[in-house]
Amino acid sequence: MRSTVVFTAILPALLVGVVAAALDGRREQRSIDHYLSEIRAAGTVDNRRRNIAMQNLKLLLSTLDAKHVSLVEDRVDSEPFLDARVILLRGFGSINVPEAAEAVGRRLLELTKLPMVGATRAETYAGFLALQEMTVPRAFEVLYEMIPKLDSSTRPFALAAVAGKREVFQSLDRIAVALESAQPSVRAAAGLALRDTTGALGQETHAEVAAMLEKRIPGETDPVAIQAFIVALASHRQPSSVPVLEQVLLNNTLPRTRERTVESLIVIGGEEVGRVLERHAERETDARTRAKAAEGAMDILERDN
Repeated sequence: MRSTVVFTAILPALLVGVVAAALDGRREQRSIDHYLSEIRAAGTVDNRRRNIAMQNLKLLLSTLDAKHVSLVEDRVDSEPFLDARVILLRGFGSINVPEAAEAVGRRLLELTKLPMVGATRAETYAGFLALQEMTVPRAFEVLYEMIPKLDSSTRPFALAAVAGKREVFQSLDRIAVALESAQPSVRAAAGLALRDTTGALGQETHAEVAAMLEKRIPGETDPVAIQAFIVALASHRQPSSVPVLEQVLLNNTLPRTRERTVESLIVIGGEEVGRVLERHAERETDARTRAKAAEGAMDILERDN
């Protein structure tokens, strides 16, 4: 009898909670629909009205959570106005749950079936940015799953979105495939994805990643890609990289690439680097690169002595 009384007392409270949640969801749905209609009504004529509605939509999306994922996804699928779709997609980033990552992945997959023109590209980039903003592991997995399905014009941006994330260094085989791509922009983006931006990697991982990049540098012909590899190498600070980078200084004909190499060697540091830079400063023909090499050599050798 007592349990029946307790249950009877609790039931109204539960019903109130359910009703309140339903009303809350409908209120947010109405707000989203209102801002979307405002954006459409303003079009490209009333910039002030459109900007206010877009800002309000962004603020509203930043307050949503997992229970709103399907609502936002429905609006992305049905919204005809590009700027509004972009804002909705970016809004998934602040929701930051696995379901939101999967919703973005579904939209990106649909976009790969369309010609990659300006509107499609803008929406694709918005999806990448949303996934990049998320911290749930599923967001990284969705990005990685998308990379092979993208064309050469968008794949570099997906690689850039995963740059430095710790999961990259737990799945090096996937990045290794991108380093072998026939597209220079993809190789460059893969190189930058291998930068250590956290400082939290272990020595074994540093050595493994550096070896991957060192292997690629001698045969790389694209200046953007080779500079990306060089910049990434600097973040791992491995002595094994010094001879490889010295060969770039000796053989590369582009002053900008040699300058990047000097900068990366300075980051790596150590007496061997100081001697390499000292020798290079004597033969460098580009004034700015020569000055950086000389200054770097002096600072390193003075510090080590």
